[in-house]
Amino acid sequence: MTAPGVPPPSGEVNVKMVFNEYDKGNAFARFMLAGLGQIRIGANVFLIEPASNRTVSEFEVSKDFAFGGIYGSATRVEDVEDGFARSVAAIFKQA
Repeated sequence: MTAPGVPPPSGEVNVKMVFNEYDKGNAFARFMLAGLGQIRIGANVFLIEPASNRTVSEFEVSKDFAFGGIYGSATRVEDVEDGFARSVAAIFKQA
């Protein structure tokens, strides 16, 4: 983070995430049949150049979970959040 009025280092960006989907799904439906009661998380990720406040890149990131049976019913949205966070982090590994 830079002090106000001081230009940011070259290549620095701010990250803005706008969630467009956060569905915990239904554990009982997942237990009964794979594909039902899906967990879904989705967001648009914006990379913003701080000096101009201009969006330099935009990505869509989403994670779905639809396994059935005991595994499906035991999985929580918090478990899927980890995979979602790894997908967001992968954006910064691209280059």
